[in-house]
Amino acid sequence: MNPCRLTFLSLLLLGLHKSFGFQETSLEEDKEFKHRSFFRKSQVLNDFDSNAAHYKGKRLDQETSLCAIENEKSLACNSKKGKDECCPGLVCHHFQYWRCVDEENIHCSGPNTLAQECGAWKNSSPFCCEGLVCDGSFCRVRPTDVPTDTPTDAPTYAPTDTPTDCEGTWTEMGEGICRNAENNRITRFGIPTNSLQECKDGCLGAAGDELRGINWSPLAFGVTSYCTCNVDSDFEPSDPDFPHDIAVFSDGPVTQVLEYANWFCHKYEPNLAC
Repeated sequence: MNPCRLTFLSLLLLGLHKSFGFQETSLEEDKEFKHRSFFRKSQVLNDFDSNAAHYKGKRLDQETSLCAIENEKSLACNSKKGKDECCPGLVCHHFQYWRCVDEENIHCSGPNTLAQECGAWKNSSPFCCEGLVCDGSFCRVRPTDVPTDTPTDAPTYAPTDTPTDCEGTWTEMGEGICRNAENNRITRFGIPTNSLQECKDGCLGAAGDELRGINWSPLAFGVTSYCTCNVDSDFEPSDPDFPHDIAVFSDGPVTQVLEYANWFCHKYEPNLAC
């Protein structure tokens, strides 16, 4: 064979081989690119799903923080403080009207609230909710085992009563009539009671978290016990047939006492955490 023709064929075959090699490499690189592209796409989708779940959870938390959960106050229930409305599935309590509760508990007293069956004021709920028992005038969770080594040397009196869960704080201000910062009388109404505790429970049952304090006397006007409940001037009873006359004066809170024999002022501060 002619040497020139042989050389030409050799160069032609070499060129074809290189051409096929380049094509093969190109295909492999393309496959690798597609392979990497697939995983990048999967990662993006996974990140999207994760972010969407996080956003959904965050949105639900925000929605819950904007509405009142069970036993919380709500402006929609005529409370002066609290969140705008009850969370879905909750309604305003019939007696403790400022709270949001499950619909099945609309007529009963929840934990640490007053009930008539426990001896509380007649404007309180008639009975405790299921699973609760009376402890004084309040409904409490049924106690379990009580420890036997409870110390007995605890003080028997303190001027400020420690609040129990949703109950607010009572502070004895001294002998006399409750007054506000301007030394003005605070709006009030009277209820008949037979003891200081009945006075506290009765005023709480009638005014709830709108109570500012009480004036109590064991001897006033010759009556065995007497009690007046201090509220703000815009107080509106939840009971349309509220049986007591309201003397409208100034607003609270109680900050001082006007000396008056045989009368005692007790300031009340609601537990705003409930």
